[in-house]
Amino acid sequence: MTFLPILGALGLLFVDKKSTKVFVQGATAIAFVDFLLSLPLFDGGFTGADGVRGKLGPLGGGAAIGMTEIAPNTAAAGALMEARRQNRHQAIVVATRGGTPGLCPSNADNFLKPFGPPVVQVSSEAGAGLTEGAEVQVTALVKRARVDAVNVTARIRHARAQSFNSQRKLSLFEDSSYTRHRCCSQARDVCPEPRSRNGRNPI
Repeated sequence: MTFLPILGALGLLFVDKKSTKVFVQGATAIAFVDFLLSLPLFDGGFTGADGVRGKLGPLGGGAAIGMTEIAPNTAAAGALMEARRQNRHQAIVVATRGGTPGLCPSNADNFLKPFGPPVVQVSSEAGAGLTEGAEVQVTALVKRARVDAVNVTARIRHARAQSFNSQRKLSLFEDSSYTRHRCCSQARDVCPEPRSRNGRNPI
């Protein structure tokens, strides 16, 4: 058996999440820093290490930090998309609602052309702790970098197996024993169930 590896190099734009959190002033233990609890939209804006501060308010309103909830993969449609285009908020916090509790993030449909304010997606449980008028700090610290990646394709060559299978099929189908069959005593091209003289079906 012979393995023939083929390497295909390609360049990628890599997004390295450094820190993502939504901290509610005056609350306890509401800092969403775990990968399972929060994630920025990778086709939106990002913040510095200090994040942005302001009060939470309805999406599209006058609050510094907009808040809403969405179903999975709907960040590029509806009211959220419109608010991102208008760039009215300094940041947006989105509680994701899926079929089960937890974080149900959206895809980055505009990954190559990011736009709008930072959008931090939080789990449904975390979203329950966010209330209109609360003073919050939103951080979406992310580093974009171009990296090299490699696709590896392997072809497997097994000459002995190929030769054996070919010879076996030839011996079964070209043998004169298939001229007539015991199942119906008819010619091979007429018989509905071709069988050899030993009663076995050909492979």
